[in-house]
Amino acid sequence: MQKLIPQIDLQEIKEILKNNNFQNEIKELSELKISKHEKSVRKRFYKLILNNGNVIHLTYGYKLKRIYQCTQKFSILLPDITCKPLFLFQNDELELLGQEFFEGVPIDVSLERNINDEKSVHFALIKIFKSLDSLIEKSTKEAFSKEFEERLNKYSSNFSKVDKILLKNILIPAILKEVKEPSPKIRWSPGDLIGKNILISNDNTFKIIDFEFANLTHFYDEDFVRLNIFSNKLIQDLPIVKERVKNVPNYTNLYFWIRQLFLSSESNTVSAFQKISLDFTSRFQVEFIKIIKSYNLSSLFLDSSNRM
Repeated sequence: MQKLIPQIDLQEIKEILKNNNFQNEIKELSELKISKHEKSVRKRFYKLILNNGNVIHLTYGYKLKRIYQCTQKFSILLPDITCKPLFLFQNDELELLGQEFFEGVPIDVSLERNINDEKSVHFALIKIFKSLDSLIEKSTKEAFSKEFEERLNKYSSNFSKVDKILLKNILIPAILKEVKEPSPKIRWSPGDLIGKNILISNDNTFKIIDFEFANLTHFYDEDFVRLNIFSNKLIQDLPIVKERVKNVPNYTNLYFWIRQLFLSSESNTVSAFQKISLDFTSRFQVEFIKIIKSYNLSSLFLDSSNRM
């Protein structure tokens, strides 16, 4: 279980900056709404305004080094649609991550509130999808199999006995049967491409944020499944989103739900998923039943139940 951070005084953040020889003079420091009113959170977020006019986004939490490294990777790969990381300061067990500040609202909220019109949102998503497509590279069956095995071992670590039987006897065979590509492909994925992690401004500029789960993966089409599941209906109904989801291989849908079961079982992510989708459990059941029907796996369920 990841540790939570209680509400803290802004002076503590200023002291961390000072102790790490942060040379710029601070004009204003404020905690952002996303964490300000929460008594305990995994991460706290701040807006730092300097006397020279520059604005920095601060993230305060545990184990931020990987986020810093992944954000750095994406800022090199896709500099136009990401925020550049600036520094990572240590404060005992906690870390303070600074990166370019982008003034925007989640893209699904923007569409819902008519801040940006559908045409602007559609254009933003097209550019994001094309940018991600530009990162695709050829891979090998061996590399695919290795990632597949490593990730499933990780994702099943918290599963119950019944879930593990379901995974071993139904889901894994279904995924392996579906994978027919002679030459698998691989690319970097943001890891959590959902509406709230795509910010868009009044002038229609946009950025992808939050690379906590970023990874180099053969299952990169999961990005579009995730965007569809964890964004509002206005985003789901966009033609560009529908088209991408329609073209996602079935094995990627299965992989998504396996990974989602793992993430939801982690105590440090449950509350976050509840905020994103209050009816997550019912949606999981509906989507899972669709997948089972599409694979005609009913007989496999009977076989697996006899093995329990």
